[in-house]
Amino acid sequence: MLSSHFANHSRANAIIRLIFPTFEALAIALTLLVVIAGKPGVAYRVLNWRVCTHVGKLSYSLYIWQQLFLEPNSAARIASLLWRLLAIYAVSSCSFNFLERPFLRLRSKFRHGVSV
Repeated sequence: MLSSHFANHSRANAIIRLIFPTFEALAIALTLLVVIAGKPGVAYRVLNWRVCTHVGKLSYSLYIWQQLFLEPNSAARIASLLWRLLAIYAVSSCSFNFLERPFLRLRSKFRHGVSV
């Protein structure tokens, strides 16, 4: 990180810690805008691969379940990490198929009769 090159309590370090998250957020927003707008390019093609769209569908389940399987600040062996990632994927897939998907179908049934 850039702020590690400056003294902890220096002005430059404070400015970098204040401004760089904003630049990072702007870069992410612009990248998403370009990708969503459908501009043909590498990012658009990669994010529309079947693997990426599948992970996108499971993203909420992956986010929730990873907290049970991945411990913060733990230095695990590669084999252990691979087994944990496999378990996260399996549990997330089950969660998506047996919990999220039925609720999404249920939501669509109620949306047709609702007038706003």
